Amino acid sequence: MPAFPTPPEPPSLSEADQRFLGTLAARALEGHCQGQESVEGHEGQAPGDISERLALEVGVFVTLLCGRDLRGCLGCAEGQEPLHESVPRLTVASASRDTRFRPVRLEELPGMRIEITLLGALTRLPAVEAQLLEGLDPRLHGIHIRKGRRSGLYLPQVARRLGWGARELLGEVSVKAGLTESGWRDPAAEIFAFRARSFGVPAQSSPGGAP
Repeated sequence: MPAFPTPPEPPSLSEADQRFLGTLAARALEGHCQGQESVEGHEGQAPGDISERLALEVGVFVTLLCGRDLRGCLGCAEGQEPLHESVPRLTVASASRDTRFRPVRLEELPGMRIEITLLGALTRLPAVEAQLLEGLDPRLHGIHIRKGRRSGLYLPQVARRLGWGARELLGEVSVKAGLTESGWRDPAAEIFAFRARSFGVPAQSSPGGAP
């Protein structure tokens, strides 16, 4: 039996890059809640302010949290645009387009955090059930399942927080993809694992103004 594949690590960001990206996200979120149309979040920044790492096109998710309560989460499993563009856009989308929640209001921002999660490259997993259940580690691996136009994804921090095992994680992602709980066993379903790296920033770093 071939070795279980090891998903690659996501890119790492310096503390300065994390602060910069967090500021972009927070400015975009506050601007959106104030009714501004732009979601770029980096007006006035010179091109030289943006590091090579922030120009990477990688999978990324933005999660909005009020305490322990989820207020929105959207993202892209694979990179489609530079991080300094995707993160502010996804921050606004998480606040306004996650259909599970009402739109975020300006008065919520002082108690809100933005969690930014960078994804490593997706790695196709074997279709052998025993190997899949043995090799998958929900503490480390996020899971993305696709079947036709249906898809579902859970970040690894969700399984860690809820204490899911491999079988439970696969079932939950299948349901999220609009399949049955055993949909991951369907030969037509594609299963991918990924590693992820997250950091959080306040949605508003000062009580009455932009970060």
